[in-house]
Amino acid sequence: MLIRLLPVFVTGFIIAIECSISFNSLLLPRVQENIGITEQLASYSMSLGLFALGIAAMIYGSLCDGLGRRPIIILSSVLFSLGTALSVFAHSFTTLMIGRFCQGLGAGAGWVVGNASLRDVYSERAYVRMINYVHSVVGIVPAVAPMLGSYLLKYMDWRSILGLLLAFSLIILVLQIFFLPETLVERRKVTSKTFFQNFLVVLTNRRYQYFAIIKVLAVTLLFMDISTCSLMLVNHMGVQEVEYGYYVFPLFSMYVIAIILSEKVIVSKISIESILNLGFGFILVGNVITLILGLFYSLSPEAIQGLKMLTYIGFGLVFGNATGCLINSVSKKAGSAAALMIALEMLFSAVGITIIGYFFNGSAVPYSFSAVIVCLIVFVLTFSMKKFKYIQPKT
Repeated sequence: MLIRLLPVFVTGFIIAIECSISFNSLLLPRVQENIGITEQLASYSMSLGLFALGIAAMIYGSLCDGLGRRPIIILSSVLFSLGTALSVFAHSFTTLMIGRFCQGLGAGAGWVVGNASLRDVYSERAYVRMINYVHSVVGIVPAVAPMLGSYLLKYMDWRSILGLLLAFSLIILVLQIFFLPETLVERRKVTSKTFFQNFLVVLTNRRYQYFAIIKVLAVTLLFMDISTCSLMLVNHMGVQEVEYGYYVFPLFSMYVIAIILSEKVIVSKISIESILNLGFGFILVGNVITLILGLFYSLSPEAIQGLKMLTYIGFGLVFGNATGCLINSVSKKAGSAAALMIALEMLFSAVGITIIGYFFNGSAVPYSFSAVIVCLIVFVLTFSMKKFKYIQPKT
């Protein structure tokens, strides 16, 4: 009976993590004003959390094979709740940073250990169906959370909104303590030698390197946008905080539509490698137009977000397909491959947020310039990998 509830526990914890990322972004202007910090420092608070998440994900991926899934998930839930509580009561930049760091440490187990737990229980086909279920539910959060947060801002301050997130995370923690089953049947001894050997096998695989770079760069662009979007629209363009969610919802709607089209229509007609190139093509076109117009005209919030839809279509084409390709590249080390992927995504995203925070000027130009550079890097890399035949379909 408890095994049947496992997807609920996994999904609930991941939803809390995704909500924290969305709320932290949405509430940045209020946090900045209340604590009295600069926009640059406010964005750094997000990058620190992602940095901690990346480090934790890599460690949890190996520890859960030796210690079991249950203790790692519960430990991470405790850290996540502690970090959220510190953020709620933060009255200084230092306390806020410690809170975001603890949140990140706790969030690291969400996808990595959650996926491992589901794979323990479900066979290959059933696992794929269950992962699709989790992704479909969790994928709604980035679209709905900003709208929910914007609505709550009408009646509550930012501390109260994070307090609701804290209450939700504590409920998940209590349920995990009393009902979360251990799914790992055979525990494997984890040593520093095996830890590094697993990651070495993954990192030396050329196909993994290529698809990992593509996925990591795309996720970095996503978080760079998330970290500055609310500051740009609310602080510099006059968008009301209560309306912010309506500017974000269409982007993630296009993201979900692109995922559906990728799975149902496009994959049957063209190769996955071509889909990835198409995805970055959308990102490039949208940001080239934004960059050119942004340099000569003062773009409205509607125009910026409208053009940004092309970028989110690109994300929808890239994320799932790149993930599938890189995991299949080293299927015998899937756990380490997934853990390393998430770690690299968060670490690079932390660096990306720091860079965009430094150059942020209240417009869309710095982000669009960064996106154009990333797309050009991907196209050059793709050309090189094809030349050396590292991304030809596997036989």
